[in-house]
Amino acid sequence: MHPLMVRYVVYPVYNFVQGLKGYKTVRYEKELMKSQWFTSAQIEEIQQEKLRLLIEHAYKNVPYYTRLFDELKLKPGDIKDIEDLNKLPLLRKEDIRKNISAFVAKNIPKKVLKPMTSSGTTGTPLKLFKDRDRDAWRAAARHRIQKVHGFERGDKIVTIYGYSFPRKHFFQGAFLKIIRNEWVPYGYDLSEEKIGAFVKELEKYEPDFIRAWPSSVYPVAEFAGNNEINLQPKNIWLHGEVLFRFQKRLIEGNLGCEIFDIFGLRESSIYSFECPEHTGYHLDAENGVIEILNKDGEHVPRDVLGATVFTDFTNFATPLIRYVSEDLAVYAGGGKCPCGRGLPLVIKSVEGRFSDCLSTDNGFVLPNAVVDLFSNIKAIKNFQIIQKAKDKILIKVDKKPDFSSSDADYIVGGIQKLIKSDVSIEIEYTDLIPLTPSGKKRFVISETPPEFIRK
Repeated sequence: MHPLMVRYVVYPVYNFVQGLKGYKTVRYEKELMKSQWFTSAQIEEIQQEKLRLLIEHAYKNVPYYTRLFDELKLKPGDIKDIEDLNKLPLLRKEDIRKNISAFVAKNIPKKVLKPMTSSGTTGTPLKLFKDRDRDAWRAAARHRIQKVHGFERGDKIVTIYGYSFPRKHFFQGAFLKIIRNEWVPYGYDLSEEKIGAFVKELEKYEPDFIRAWPSSVYPVAEFAGNNEINLQPKNIWLHGEVLFRFQKRLIEGNLGCEIFDIFGLRESSIYSFECPEHTGYHLDAENGVIEILNKDGEHVPRDVLGATVFTDFTNFATPLIRYVSEDLAVYAGGGKCPCGRGLPLVIKSVEGRFSDCLSTDNGFVLPNAVVDLFSNIKAIKNFQIIQKAKDKILIKVDKKPDFSSSDADYIVGGIQKLIKSDVSIEIEYTDLIPLTPSGKKRFVISETPPEFIRK
């Protein structure tokens, strides 16, 4: 459909219907589009007020927080600003799994609650609840990010993940493609044998923007580059996985467009995103806080790696306050970007999940260092490193015909150099390297991950 029809007819009707259902997405989006240009002090005022409302609500209506505050002899008024959050302990996934009912707000009717889960990339998805307001704030934040990257409603967009959407969504996907220019492909196959048909269909569609996981758009870019496919989106939005250096180089080089990386959680409305300046990741500060902490739970200084901890202002159904996401990021210092937005630059780089890191006697090895080692070997199709124990590593390699013993020696020597200690390394040659249940690719898996933040 013509972009102007989508922009000025389809979306206004859609937004009107959503409004009748109780969603305030349009209003929240307008607020966010305006507040991104506020001063740092103004945004901090918004944060403090939203934090106050969240804390008061959690103490009054959520059994877990009522008990927690009483045990700590705290009152909601003791949490006056973001710095006061360190008076509260960290919240871990196992805390929620033990008793999900204690995290559900008593004042929200059950008919309003909507179930949701975390992505489950590294294990069993965490089950939570949300309400319409949380969905509206999350959608509004997502729309703002898209506009920052040049998107206008009606522009053609395609979503590529590591799995094909179920048949039951086929007609929904076809409807969105025709009515809203949003293509969520059904039945595509990114395998080496069948990817060509999908890429050619993608070329015919001529998307303005691609939304994808890095590992799912990588083979598309690789095939396009090797087969002179004219696929030139304005830019690509990547999320859901760590963006490794070799992926970024090939995707940008073969598709000839700019990449924007976005960091967030399925269970949160807080995003952190790159703007065209690429000086770090802006925080959606109106929706919450991301702290970056060291092993002792202290805030790290600028340019130092730490664990990301989320406090979401938008989900009153099951509030997440100081929620350990089990991700690692380098702190950017919280300063202002040259783009002029008041949204602080909290994250400099996203480095992976706790269980993406190899444990060593002296600490850990980040996944980027491991993946860089393998990206230098041209005779490999795919690979995965699994740390079974601190002194035992299994390497799965899907090799090409020209893979040699010197390549194997290079891999073993490189891993030993990174680990810097005695370790048993086994290479298994296989073309069966499965994706996670959610369809994501994991290059590094540690079954004995390092302790990045103490219990």
